This record gives sequence, C-alpha cells and structure tokens, in this order.
Amino acid sequence: MSRSDDARDSARSQQDAPVEPEEPVVVKETPLPWKQIAPLVAMRLAEPINLNLILPFMYKMIEGFDIADSPKDISHYSSILYMSFSISQTLTIMHWGRLSDRIGRRPVLIAGLIGILVVSVLFGFTKTFAMAVVVRMATGVFAGNGA
Repeated sequence: MSRSDDARDSARSQQDAPVEPEEPVVVKETPLPWKQIAPLVAMRLAEPINLNLILPFMYKMIEGFDIADSPKDISHYSSILYMSFSISQTLTIMHWGRLSDRIGRRPVLIAGLIGILVVSVLFGFTKTFAMAVVVRMATGVFAGNGA
C-alpha cells in the first residue's frame, strides 16, 4: 500500500466518523462607557444642529435687518450668513487639534460646548447683519473642535 492510499483511507475514516456537536461559544458583551461617550455625542450633535438651526428663520431675520432691497438680495445675504459658520470652522479646526494635543481632548471639548452655548444665545440677540455674521463665525470657531 502506498502513502497516497493511506492518506485516502484516513480521510475517508474521518469523513465517516460521527460529528460531535460543538458547544456554542458565549460572547459576553461589554457595556458602553456612557459617561465617556456622552460628551462626544453632545459635541457631534451640537455642530450640525448649530449649522442648520438658522435656516427656518434666516430669511425673515435678514429681512428684519433692512439691508436688502429685494428677495434676491436677501438670498445673497443669507448665503453670506450661512457660509460664515463653515469658513470659520474650516480655518480653526487645525488649531483646535493642536490645542487638544497639548492640553488634552476633554478640556477642548468642554470649552467648545460652552462656547457654542454662549454664542448660540448671543446670536438670538443680534440686531445687525454684521453682528450676526461675527457671532455666526464665532459659532463656527467653537464648532471646529469636534473633528
């Protein structure tokens, strides 16, 4: 008998042997550390909310500033007000990253959340278009720390 015949016979005997059922593997799930995740969730929710929060009332707000002569002008000023958030966020995001490398992630996130809270309230008290743009840019600055 050759070696290949022995190998075939042993393979057949393994196939013919009854298969014993394996015990199911129990995987214990690790609970999420909600105390650590909650500030991160708040930060990630604060940015898109603040970015889009002004959309429903922006048209009337700019109309109330009495700076536009026509609806076309209102849409022009609306785009300036809306983009000021994103531009300031883009310009400051790297600085927030460097700061978090130096002092830690937690203080930077907390400072961003407090800053967003303050400037969001301040935005409600704006009386001029220029003030609205400046406050909107400040909101973008504080939202830049979430990335």
